[in-house]
Parts: sequence; C-alpha cells; structure tokens
Amino acid sequence: MRCDQAVDLMYGLKESVGETIKEILNSPWAVWELVKDIKNGNLSLTDLADGLGESVAGPIKHLIANSGEVWDGDPTDAQVQEYGKNLGDVIQQAILAGGAVKTGIKAIDKLIDASKGAGKVDKGFNSFNALKKELGSAGEGKAWHHIVEQNQIRKSGFSPQQIHNTNNVIAVDSATHAKISGYYNSIRPDISGNMRVRDWLAGQSYEYQYEFGIDVLKQFGVIK
Repeated sequence: MRCDQAVDLMYGLKESVGETIKEILNSPWAVWELVKDIKNGNLSLTDLADGLGESVAGPIKHLIANSGEVWDGDPTDAQVQEYGKNLGDVIQQAILAGGAVKTGIKAIDKLIDASKGAGKVDKGFNSFNALKKELGSAGEGKAWHHIVEQNQIRKSGFSPQQIHNTNNVIAVDSATHAKISGYYNSIRPDISGNMRVRDWLAGQSYEYQYEFGIDVLKQFGVIK
C-alpha cells in the first residue's frame, strides 16, 4: 500500500468510528497492528466474524471481498476509504463488545486495551441521545441495543449513567433488534413464570441482568 493509500485508509477509519475510539486513531499503533495482521494473513477474517457474530457480518463480507484488491491491486482512493470505513465498523464493534465477548484475538484484545487506556470504555451519559452523539451511527440498517434495557432505570432503579453506557450498548440489525425487544416483552413460563421477561428481571442486580442480556444476544445470533 502506497503512502497516499495509507492516508485514505485512515480517512475511512475516521469516517466510520464514533467518539468512543477516536483517541486511538490519534495514537494508531494498535489499529495498524490489526491492519498488518489482516494484510499478512495472520488474522483470519472468518475467525474475526465468528468472534464478533452477526453484528459485523456486512463489514466483514466487504473486507473479505476487497482485501485482495486493496492490499495487492491498484485500488482507487474511494475503494481504500470504503475499506477503511468497514474496518472501522469492525474495530468499533470489537471494542464495544470487548467487555462482553472474549474473542481470543490478540490484535482485538490490544485494541480493547488501548480503548481503556484512552478512557473511552465504561463511559456513562445522562441520556440515550448523549450516548448516541458520542458513539455516532450504529451503521446502516442497525440500531444501538441496550444490553440491560432502558426501562430498568425506572423498574430497577439503575442510574442513567449505568444504562446509557458505552459498555451497555451494541449495534444490532434493526430487524433482530425488534425481535429482541419482543422477547423481553413476552411471557416465558419456563423463565419468567406468568410475567413479562422485562418485568421478571426488574429488581435483580445489574450484573445479573447484564449477563442475561448477553445470553439473549447469543440466542439471537448477535454474538457467539
């Protein structure tokens, strides 16, 4: 990759990622280690997809389809920038899922560590709008999903900063997000007796509800 193409890649990354990891791009050693692993074939994009689940399916497909041209061909500036944007989507999702999902991927673990060093993980806000302003878009056709539901501020007495937190959201396909919301609104006799799931969860600890939320994400194929 030529120097000007490297600039295009970084431009694409910055276009993609939210404020939650922009500080990493100001000291991009961890990002470049990931890029290097992809370029050299040391990191299987298929393994990366398996580690992060459906949340990065689209961006991963783009990286798989275009890695050869970007690294070994003669790509246009627009192609490199689009590749960087999709790579940024993967990086952001990896970091946001880092507290919940252990990918076992060295480069991703370093990115998560870098994000913690930047002070951007476990950052809470007073409102969902403020959190979305920090994170940016969840991606085309996706929505930000709260692992512990927003209604638990009222039902369980959790603080807004706990719920509207960078560690408590993950980008989910909008259709899947609707199904998950329907699940929480349903009565599951084997789990919640004669209560709706979200009502049954009310009053239980944040830690329990978080782990329950992770299990739901696994059940719906969002994460592995």
